[in-house]
Amino acid sequence: REEEDRLLAEAKTEAESVEKERLAENDAAERAESDKSEKQHIEHDMALMAMRQREEEDRMMAKTKAEAELVQKGRLAVAEQAKSDWLGRECFERERALAATRQREEEARLLAESEASDKLVDKERLSAGSAAKQA
Repeated sequence: REEEDRLLAEAKTEAESVEKERLAENDAAERAESDKSEKQHIEHDMALMAMRQREEEDRMMAKTKAEAELVQKGRLAVAEQAKSDWLGRECFERERALAATRQREEEARLLAESEASDKLVDKERLSAGSAAKQA
């Protein structure tokens, strides 16, 4: 009877030991599965963050490019306006110089006419003076 009890106790202890070992293996398998799942979540999150980072970088590059294009357009507009202003000033200066030349030519013509008229009057006076002396 004691032998049976002892064998029964050993069998019970052996069964408990096997059960503990099985539970430990199950826990290890669950932990490994949990770790694998957590690792996959982390990798997924990292890939998502990397994708968002690339999208943000692309957006910032597009924004920077658009700003650079606006600056370039602004510079071109300023250069175009400066060119237009310069051409306007050039045209104005040429018109002013042409008007001054025309005025000088008109003054020279009037002076020549006046001198010719004065010579004609002087000639007529000399002729009249000569005619008066002869008479």
